Amino acid sequence: MGPHDRNLHPSRAAPWGAALVSGAAMAASLHPSAPAVVGWLAPAPLVAALALRGGPLHSAAIAFVAGFSFWALHVRWIATLPGVNAANLGAVLVALAAVFSIFGVAASLARGAPAGARWAGIAAGWVLAEWVRLHLGFASMPWGSLAYSQIDFLPMARLAAIGGIHLVLFATIAAACCVAFAGRALVGRSTADRREAIGAGAFFAL
Repeated sequence: MGPHDRNLHPSRAAPWGAALVSGAAMAASLHPSAPAVVGWLAPAPLVAALALRGGPLHSAAIAFVAGFSFWALHVRWIATLPGVNAANLGAVLVALAAVFSIFGVAASLARGAPAGARWAGIAAGWVLAEWVRLHLGFASMPWGSLAYSQIDFLPMARLAAIGGIHLVLFATIAAACCVAFAGRALVGRSTADRREAIGAGAFFAL
């Protein structure tokens, strides 16, 4: 961790707050009336928080909070179904958030990526977490992909014809990484963060 990273640590509570904010914003991004840009901005606080510090377990816990926040809002309608109570709904939310913790571990490990490529590890980690969620057999949850936030944005929707929902998701998280690292670069004047923002932005622009 360099001096610029230390300057970006205003509070130990900040990453947890960022996780809650991202979770709520991601849920909002999937509302039918939300513009595609919300999907690019929503994960940025979480990405920025995971870029700060912490090992894989700490990062997994932060991602868990974001995942729980997101799913609690996104599938709250399940509580109205017959036979659903607080206990079994809570178990579903915990399971979904636990799967999303994979992203936190991947984001932590991505800190060891070559300069300018860290964003790609973060985006790939998010895609991996979603792939796992979609392949859990009877426990799979088909809803809630952030890629769906791009359904009305034609340039992004076209990516689905090339690489399916996962490529759309990768590009969406690339946009979020561009926002997150650009913000960090502005605050901390970090060359490494500028490289990440430029790399993610270049991929997204393509």
